[in-house]
Amino acid sequence: MRRDDSDSDDYIDVRAPTRDRGRRESAFATHDDVHVPPAASSRDDSLRLARAVVDEQKALLACERARADDAEDELHRVTALADALTRKLDELSTIFEARARATAPREIESATASAAATRLKIENERLRRDMKEMEERHAREIEELRALTSTNEASERPPLTKDERRRLLREVAEAREEIAVAKEARAKALAEAVELRDKLEHRSGAKSPRVVAERNPSPPKTPQWANVDWDAAHAEFMKTEMTSPQGPRQQSHAPPRQQSFENIDWEAAYADMEATRAQKRAERAVTGA
Repeated sequence: MRRDDSDSDDYIDVRAPTRDRGRRESAFATHDDVHVPPAASSRDDSLRLARAVVDEQKALLACERARADDAEDELHRVTALADALTRKLDELSTIFEARARATAPREIESATASAAATRLKIENERLRRDMKEMEERHAREIEELRALTSTNEASERPPLTKDERRRLLREVAEAREEIAVAKEARAKALAEAVELRDKLEHRSGAKSPRVVAERNPSPPKTPQWANVDWDAAHAEFMKTEMTSPQGPRQQSHAPPRQQSFENIDWEAAYADMEATRAQKRAERAVTGA
């Protein structure tokens, strides 16, 4: 406070103690507090934070480098193990190739046989399938033809002409004549066979001397004496005798059949058969001449 020189009276400065205290505190203040503004303090905080972040990133980088080194060591170890396994596989392949070369022919033969068997099996299956399809197709076609034939016969069946009827009747008559001739020849052959068998039975039972067979005026054309079924011939003859109007013939007092066969003189029987055959051949020769 400016003091007026004209005043003669003394005055009291009430702000003096405050100013003195301020000067003393200013004397003890630091240089930064006196000279660093607030903007500079904020910049220092940012720098300290950036340094902390950089230090943290450096620590992370060092950790990643350590892990990369461990991974590289593991890669080297696995690579060495793979190389060892590869060498072992090469050795095994060499051994197997040597064994294959040693057993190649047998394996080729077995493989060829197996392939042939497989082809044969496939071919058999195909043929069986084709045959089944063919049978089914043929059966179907036969059924269709039968149905078509029955339909045609029922709907439009042309009548037979007079010539066709005559031809059919003539064929039927010829067939009946052939059947009658065959039956007659069979009856004659059976009669002669039964007659010869009776002779054999009488010869074996009574031991009679050899009897020359009577001359048959109408011998069969081709008697197959060697192929005659004696049992069937006798059964047929007995059946004919039983069904004839004269009735069954009287049973002879010959011994039982089984016993007579046991006592047959086979040499005499064969001699009689040979004589009969010679006689028949002579008769045929005379008839043919």
